[in-house]
Amino acid sequence: DAEYDVANDFTFVTLSVYEKQKAYEALDRKFSGFYEYALVDGEGMITICNEVADVAEVPAEIDGVKITSIYYGAFLSCSSKSIVLPDTVTKIDENVFPEHLEHLTISGNCTEIKGEEPFLMQPYLQSITVTEGDGAYSSLDGVLYNKDKTCLIAYPAMKLGEEFTTPESVKEIAKSGFNYNINLKKVKLTAVETIGEYAFEGCTALEETILPDTLKKVDKNAFLGCSSMLGIRVPDSVDEIAAYAFGYDYDEELANDIQANMESYAELGEDVIMPYTVIEGFKMYVEKDSLAHRYAKDCGIPVVLDTVYVAGKNVDKNFIYAIIGAAAAVILLIVGIITGKKIKAGKKEKDSEKRKAAAAEKIKAKKDAEKEAEKTENYESIIETEDSADED
Repeated sequence: DAEYDVANDFTFVTLSVYEKQKAYEALDRKFSGFYEYALVDGEGMITICNEVADVAEVPAEIDGVKITSIYYGAFLSCSSKSIVLPDTVTKIDENVFPEHLEHLTISGNCTEIKGEEPFLMQPYLQSITVTEGDGAYSSLDGVLYNKDKTCLIAYPAMKLGEEFTTPESVKEIAKSGFNYNINLKKVKLTAVETIGEYAFEGCTALEETILPDTLKKVDKNAFLGCSSMLGIRVPDSVDEIAAYAFGYDYDEELANDIQANMESYAELGEDVIMPYTVIEGFKMYVEKDSLAHRYAKDCGIPVVLDTVYVAGKNVDKNFIYAIIGAAAAVILLIVGIITGKKIKAGKKEKDSEKRKAAAAEKIKAKKDAEKEAEKTENYESIIETEDSADED
């Protein structure tokens, strides 16, 4: 209040953060080196890490206390680029790690990582490694999965590589699973059934995503902000597509307009107005009358009907049928030529056999005639001899 020279100095926080602060203040905290920890049911919980080394290797014990959990925000003041948690840690709270983190090693015995998007705020993260253990998580090539690899939990935002194919075991992409990765250009989802909210949000380099015929559900904003992806083929196996799932990007101009004209937009009768617009040039390859076809029509997204995915391209089915028909005609022609040649060869063979038989018959007849002539000659010779004897 200017008249009384009074100014309020509030710091606004969410209810969740407020509750965390109150819980933190109630802890019996102790300091040891770069670490602050608290005893909870006789076990140690890291509450603050001020490590300055490039790699922070968290000890399994501090002052003889076994470290089994990591508290909310514990490493936010840690300047290390790599953090290695000991095999004793079984629980990790939400919002634990700093933004500059590049490599993280988690205990294979970890049974809980809190938060739906546990690594959303780590834009420089390149790898997540899970050691051997009996916990709830696993890793492969720096990607975080649940234990049996049926769910891909986090593909690091700065992980290197332009192409990625999910293991056959993966059925679900978790919320924000690939969120804001800047390197991926092509992703093949081998046997995935569900794509979670914001799964590929902000993957600006992504140009192609291959969706499998096993896919059933694509949640809201799944591909929001994939500005380099100008097309996607959606199989008719999909029976649930949420709002802004395909083809949308954040529109800053629209966002500013909404902010400046809230009352006008409110009169449109929409509860929530999102500042998203369809990406220019984006189109969907769909089956006619499928859910994806209806989604595209409702969103004003151009569609291409009746295509199949062949050798990395969406090819018109009629073109495929034409090729198949032409190939079939060529095959029939070849078969006809081969068959004709075989028939001709058979006729030639039969004619040859007939000629051989006729020649054999002629030879046989000639031989028989010669034998008959020889017999006649011998007979006449005998008669002449007998006649000569009679005369004598």
